[in-house]
Amino acid sequence: MKKNALFIFFLLTATLFVACDKDKDKDNDTNKTYSEALVTSMTFQKNDSFPGLAEARFTIITESDTGLIFNQDSLRFGTCLDSVIPMLRFNHTPAYTVFYTGKDSTADTILYTGADTINFSQQPVELYVMASDQEHAKRYKIYVNVHQVDPDLYVWERLNEGVFQTDGAESKAIMHNGSFMLFVNNGFSTQLYTSQDARNWSSPSSISALPTNCSVRKIIEADGTLYYPAADKLYTSNDGTAWTANSVQGFEILNMLYCFNDSVWGIARLADGKLQMCNMAKGGKMALTGDILPDNFPVSDYAAITFPAASNRKRAMIVGGFDLAGNSLNTRWNIEYLKGNGYNMADFSIEQPNFESLSGAAIVWYNNELHMFGSVSADNTISESSQLISVDDGMRWLQPDTAKNVMPDTYENRQKASVLVDEDNHYIYIIGGQTRNRTFSDVYRGRLTKLTFKENN
Repeated sequence: MKKNALFIFFLLTATLFVACDKDKDKDNDTNKTYSEALVTSMTFQKNDSFPGLAEARFTIITESDTGLIFNQDSLRFGTCLDSVIPMLRFNHTPAYTVFYTGKDSTADTILYTGADTINFSQQPVELYVMASDQEHAKRYKIYVNVHQVDPDLYVWERLNEGVFQTDGAESKAIMHNGSFMLFVNNGFSTQLYTSQDARNWSSPSSISALPTNCSVRKIIEADGTLYYPAADKLYTSNDGTAWTANSVQGFEILNMLYCFNDSVWGIARLADGKLQMCNMAKGGKMALTGDILPDNFPVSDYAAITFPAASNRKRAMIVGGFDLAGNSLNTRWNIEYLKGNGYNMADFSIEQPNFESLSGAAIVWYNNELHMFGSVSADNTISESSQLISVDDGMRWLQPDTAKNVMPDTYENRQKASVLVDEDNHYIYIIGGQTRNRTFSDVYRGRLTKLTFKENN
């Protein structure tokens, strides 16, 4: 039916039926009419099939001849708009209100009652409001914005095909004061590459202060300071170029772990060969913790991370690696600090033994989950899974949904990659790594879509 014909029909037959602003008490006087036809708010009726629909907030612009109604924060991806019940409020009760939906021959004209569904899938939807004096009217165009990208989709891209070309070199990337640092050692010297965006990298700078055969994968960063262990010395640096060697008395540091509860932690070996953890508060000295570590505790090629557990207590986890005897481990050591009881350490592989021995993995905390990238099995076979995800603080690990999270075709599975998360927790960076026959120095970046835009929840 054409718009002008319906206009005459509604003009003759429409009744007063729509909600008005409760603050307008004068509208209760049925003998009084108004020349204004302004929409003051619009919401959607709740629909359990589409969470967040009722929380949509619409902006209303009335200054122009044709008003504009739209939501600045888009609705969730996949929200269906073909059967939505809109709820309108006005500055004065209008004579009638009409929705015009669709286009051309498919257009529908619907008298607004506050109970009928409207199809907003073809936009804009037009709204015609006739004032109670039946002489003045206002037209609006309504746009309902819906996210066009799945918020649970991971988007991966390769930023750099290769930062360096030294085959057989060992590398370790670190986020330091907002910049990326990539340490590379070829067995004879250590070089440092830096970048602000992980795409463009500086020319290498030589570092002479570290040992010639520096195992750069042992370098960690904690509160703006870099640490590297070398037997009875602990090297520290503020910029990655100038390093200072500090002597350690009574034990040697085999490897570094992480920064946990404002202290830097490492693995110490005593004169009798026993292992202990050691730690150091900022500005202090490295000291033993006193507890002897079990024989199946890793000393190299493990993945170590600290993260906020679901219990809101900080936790640390050390996964896989090699013990002192060179055995590949399937251990998942979970360390938790309990006030009054000190540090408690448990091996999750005892309760959940279905976890293969591995080494060379990297773990990050992202989207309130633990993400593990790359590893090799006990027989030095590269894992077929490019990544695993744990939603229960490292107890169980599963492959991600390949419909939503898959690496690019150019990515090759590997071990000993450096995996970082930016300070805003928006992106994951995978830098370098190696297989039995190849050394990688490429850079990949991935993001979960919903972490980079504001979603209307």
